[in-house]
Amino acid sequence: MAGTAPAPPYSAIHAPGAVGIHAGAGRAALPVAAMMGGMEILMNMIAMVSPIADAIGLITAVFALWGWANTVILRRQIADAERRRSAAIRVVLKSPTRDVELPLAMVRADLSRAELLGRVGMLPLAPAAAQAQGGRFRLRALGRPEFLVALAAVQRGERDELVISADEAEIDQFDLSAAA
Repeated sequence: MAGTAPAPPYSAIHAPGAVGIHAGAGRAALPVAAMMGGMEILMNMIAMVSPIADAIGLITAVFALWGWANTVILRRQIADAERRRSAAIRVVLKSPTRDVELPLAMVRADLSRAELLGRVGMLPLAPAAAQAQGGRFRLRALGRPEFLVALAAVQRGERDELVISADEAEIDQFDLSAAA
């Protein structure tokens, strides 16, 4: 067999760092991967997939941190909203000469025009006013747009005090000493 090179020894084929294709004398060309063991192939695949898995893990951690931060913010907002809803509201009759706080225990969540009128209607009237008005109170400001604007501002949480304009006779119709 003149002109053909002798086949390399077995150790040269499987030597570490053997690259490319081996074409020995009379042998078919084989890729190096075909000559590697199964464990070496598995390690090469893991080495290729590992950076992708690391990136996916990092992205997942970022989104988890973002979700946790949003949850903390939402819990604080809900707690603040609940504090505002349960805030005590003062109802004040204001005349040009004096301010009188009505003995009404109201929280913002319960504050509506109907509830306010019902609570004010439960206040005792002075005997003279009760007889003259048929047992019902009268406050002209309750029918004015300014009252509804002020009520809406308190309901939204912009104020913790509802001021109702009144004259002296409207304040004096209530027997507030009996209500206290």
